[in-house]
Formats: sequence, structure tokens, C-alpha cells
Amino acid sequence: MCVLKKRPSLKFTSKNKNDGREAMKSFQVAEFNAPLKEVDQETPQPTGTQVLIRVKAAGVCHSDLHIWEGGYDLGHGRKPLSLKDRGVSLPRTMGHETAGEVVAFGPDVTAADKGGLKVGDVALVYPWLGCGKCETCRSGDENMCVVKPNSLGVYCDGGYADHMTVPNPKYLLNLKGLDPVTAAPYACSGVTTYSALKKVEFAFNSDSAIRPRPPAPKITIGVSKANSTFFSAL
Repeated sequence: MCVLKKRPSLKFTSKNKNDGREAMKSFQVAEFNAPLKEVDQETPQPTGTQVLIRVKAAGVCHSDLHIWEGGYDLGHGRKPLSLKDRGVSLPRTMGHETAGEVVAFGPDVTAADKGGLKVGDVALVYPWLGCGKCETCRSGDENMCVVKPNSLGVYCDGGYADHMTVPNPKYLLNLKGLDPVTAAPYACSGVTTYSALKKVEFAFNSDSAIRPRPPAPKITIGVSKANSTFFSAL
């Protein structure tokens, strides 16, 4: 796992034509299997319940390689899975492991929506969004939505950019001082590990008379010098 961090000394001086604000720089997949395209465009302004964040760190996931390639080799002689056939359109700014500073809230965001989040807070972005309207989404399982997946960095633009819009404050987790470079990969590798542990949780809570009940699982999270995140269940 690699995490990209914007260097403080790196400044972009291009301006938006309309209001003089600094333009947003992003790196997009404009064509599958082609080099990422460096793009300068107007910094988006949040509308509705959106939140605008200034990206502090963006993880590079192995899935991003497959998005860039345009699909997955499923092996065993099966037909490759085409992301285009599954609704992934180009150009696309990848990056589903993102942490950033809250810059602005859309006009429809209420105090209750913010949940204590405020401008200047640094938050981790939960990227696995769905249509938000189907029964699956309403039950809290947006990552399982089959009606209209809207995963950030896959179906919608993600964190390979200076700024990023998030549809609602509920998808932001205040890091409260935690290093954003450390935290960014947790949006993918972290929830993957958590999901696996939840699936075997029953084994740790079993009162079986055949074998003694094991101690509750503990999760160890660490970061190497190369910013590679690793997890182990003890």
C-alpha cells in the first residue's frame, strides 16, 4: 500500500478564469491503460449536502491498477470483467482511500448533518456509496448497492486531486489528530480487515462445551517506513 501526500512546498499557481481562485489539479484516467492525465480545472463548490475537502493524503490501492487497466482478469479461462460494462465511465479521478481537511459545506447541510464536524477538521472519507434510496442502502449497506453504485474514486471522482467533494457529512470520519497519511488506507484495507473479523466473530463468542472459549480478538495496526499499512488479528 502506497500513500500519496501533498508536499507543503508544492504550489499550483494556475487560476480559475471566472473568479481568480486557484484551480484544482487532478490526475485522471482519460483512457484505459494510458498514462494518467494531469488536469487543471475549477475547484468545485459544494452544492446541496455536499462537503468540499482539501486532500491531505490519498492511498494507492491495488484496485486502482485494475481500474486504470479497465477490468479484472477473473482467471480459470473466464471472460475478463469489464469495468466499462459495469458502469465505470471516463475520464475518472481515482482514489478511494482519502483523508482531507474540510473546506466548505453545501447550503443544505444542517448542524445535525455535520455531527460536530466543522471547517478545518481533518477527516477520513468513507468511499463505498450506493444510490442511497434502495432498501439495501436504507438498511445501511450502501457498499452492497446494485441499483446504482457510486463509490468515490471508482464511479465518481476521488482523491487523486487537490480537492474532492463528498456527498454528505455522514461519509466523513473526524480523525481528531490522527495522521491522515496513516489513516487514508483504512477506508479500504481497514474496513476489509474489519469485515473479515466480523465474519468470524461468532467463533470468539462461542460457548461451546467441546473447547474452551478463546479470548476476544485484538487488532494490531501498524505502518512501516514505506507507509505500508498492515493488520494482524491476535
